Amino acid sequence: MQTSGGPEGRKWAMFMTAGGHFAGIIVRISKPKVEEDNSKTAKQKRLKRPRPDTEVLLHKTFHRYTSTSGHIRCLVSCI
Repeated sequence: MQTSGGPEGRKWAMFMTAGGHFAGIIVRISKPKVEEDNSKTAKQKRLKRPRPDTEVLLHKTFHRYTSTSGHIRCLVSCI
């Protein structure tokens, strides 16, 4: 069941992760305000579907750095 989300629109959370990277975003998607044109030319043209208005509310990315114990020993002995 889908609802309109009210006058402020729907909020979506999207997450992506791969290879030690993580990204998350929260967006608000609302219906655009459409002006109606009653002229004959507007009726003759094929009406395009308006794109929804999108607002980014919050976003964050992380990267997890991993190292092996051999790599750490090399760093310590090289100093």
